[in-house]
Amino acid sequence: MEPETATLVGGNSLTLVYQRWLPDEPADAVVAYIPGVGGHSGQPTYRYLIDYLLGTGRAVYGLDLQGFGRSEGRRGHVEDWHNYIDDVAAFVAVVRQAHPELPLFLFGQSLGGLIALEYAMADPLLAGVVASAPSLAQPNVPAWMPPMVRALAKVKPTLSVNPGLDLAAFTRDPFEVEKLKADPLRHPKVTVRFAVEFEAAVERVQTNADRLLVPLLIIVGSDDVITPPGGSQEFYDRVAAEDKTLTIYDGGYHQPILDTNRDAVLSDISDWITDRQRRE
Repeated sequence: MEPETATLVGGNSLTLVYQRWLPDEPADAVVAYIPGVGGHSGQPTYRYLIDYLLGTGRAVYGLDLQGFGRSEGRRGHVEDWHNYIDDVAAFVAVVRQAHPELPLFLFGQSLGGLIALEYAMADPLLAGVVASAPSLAQPNVPAWMPPMVRALAKVKPTLSVNPGLDLAAFTRDPFEVEKLKADPLRHPKVTVRFAVEFEAAVERVQTNADRLLVPLLIIVGSDDVITPPGGSQEFYDRVAAEDKTLTIYDGGYHQPILDTNRDAVLSDISDWITDRQRRE
């Protein structure tokens, strides 16, 4: 099914692109997703998730964050992390306006998971948040690197760097790795200002975990070397919400919804959403 594509105004008054997919029958819930770093709403990563959710009667919306995909903004750059939160707030408002009567679940992958969790701390009306391999740990880099990056961000904040993420670590399915490599809209670089804002965001979200009160599902792969599961475990232990679940898939890589066990992962996500719908 081809998506409908539209735009909205997000943080910094930038024009952002979003897409939506509607099931054949009237939807009974909405899932809005936020991609990971370098990603976008049309990335191959989300095809299985979209199709599965549509098949279970959910409407699906995907956002291109500023600086990524087809949205405006300097590539891989953010001046202030809260611009991302503003992006999501505008996105959620559009989805709610289109489906005011339906429960809304927020899904975030990696960087998107970090952003979704911080946004959810201030939106108690969400039916739940699903964080897939959320970026909840500081990068494993030499001790000299963070101070150098912070210094560079003061003099040349838009300097682009490549964090060197290995796409082969995203999924154990080699065919899906090739699709990611061939994606013309994927932007692997970020700016040094992004790196500084990211570092602060991880610390802030971990510190404020007790502010998250909406239902939470965290899914991670045990062998994820991009966002190791230890950061998710630390956050999960601090979350105040009574309704919280952490699922660690044995042997799994960075993108559970794209990995070789994706059928089981997608079923788990759908079942979790269904259970929260029954509690509405």
